[in-house]
Amino acid sequence: MSARITILALLCLVASGTAQAQPAGPAPYEGLLRESDMRLFQFRDALKEQKPLTDFLYLRYSGREWNHVVFYDLDGKEALFRYRTDRFDDLAERKIRDLLPGQVYRLPVKFVGLIERRIVYPPGTPDFQRLLDSDAGRPAFEFLSAEPRQPDFIIY
Repeated sequence: MSARITILALLCLVASGTAQAQPAGPAPYEGLLRESDMRLFQFRDALKEQKPLTDFLYLRYSGREWNHVVFYDLDGKEALFRYRTDRFDDLAERKIRDLLPGQVYRLPVKFVGLIERRIVYPPGTPDFQRLLDSDAGRPAFEFLSAEPRQPDFIIY
């Protein structure tokens, strides 16, 4: 009986030693939305500190809401991008017809303000500052274009 325990103990030591001796593999796959991409809370912090804003964001497409398209970041925070002037603007539908839910897009940003209850509050207004300080409202942008982010390697 003690011989079996000794053999099992030796096998465990050998198995754990070989598992630790293997070299580290490549970095884990993060997906098309990376940890290093700017998030919407960082964009909001840049607004609070009056730092220069980024020229583009990488966000996932969610769907349409009113005259806006909705995108979200890695944390699930949403931003609205206005793509049409009103519901009768049929030509604007061409801009967004190829967007796929869940796909990551590179979006050039033109910040318009913070939106709450379908009202956009532009920077410089007292309501904008109130929303910014209370972390309420969602960032609103003008929709310029959306380029899908392609992986820089081949997935088999």
